[in-house]
Amino acid sequence: YVTRAHAGTAAASTVPRTPIEPAATPTPAPQAAPAPDFTWRATTDFTAVDDPALARAYLETKAPDPALHGFAVDPMQFQDRFAAAELRFNGPTGTYTLVLLAVAEEDGESVYRLAINGVELPARVNPTTAEKRKPVRHRWSGIALRTGDRVTVCFAGRSNRTIPERGGFAWSRGRWRLLEASREASPDKP
Repeated sequence: YVTRAHAGTAAASTVPRTPIEPAATPTPAPQAAPAPDFTWRATTDFTAVDDPALARAYLETKAPDPALHGFAVDPMQFQDRFAAAELRFNGPTGTYTLVLLAVAEEDGESVYRLAINGVELPARVNPTTAEKRKPVRHRWSGIALRTGDRVTVCFAGRSNRTIPERGGFAWSRGRWRLLEASREASPDKP
């Protein structure tokens, strides 16, 4: 508040001050997300699952940047079928958040599932996008892992029936690049 004397009066009155600019509050610098405890690349740490019931996975390694390499499935051969790749968990037993770096595509919304020792976790679906190969992170929290567990990434392409191709429609390829694991705090360990 500010006190002002009015012209022609001896009395002063108290009126609220109207700030010209709101008081500035400094914005804290954004905090970088903590680095994951484990990062497994599709191209170097996973092995394609060879099973006749599954689609055959292939590695995409033509991009000059190795960070863009990953697994995919050929939808022309394997429409609506999942492919899979797996690894053995080499970290300490605990509860983890798993994050899959997938690739959204303009021609369909690929579907991803994780399985731990054959037990499937809920599926995740890429968002619709008009961009080519947009990175998307899918998260599963509260996942109990033991050293030696088999971690499987299942992936399938889909068509959104918007891009004509070869007398039909184009399909996404279930592309993904890596899987990260971050250990969650337990009640007895911060």
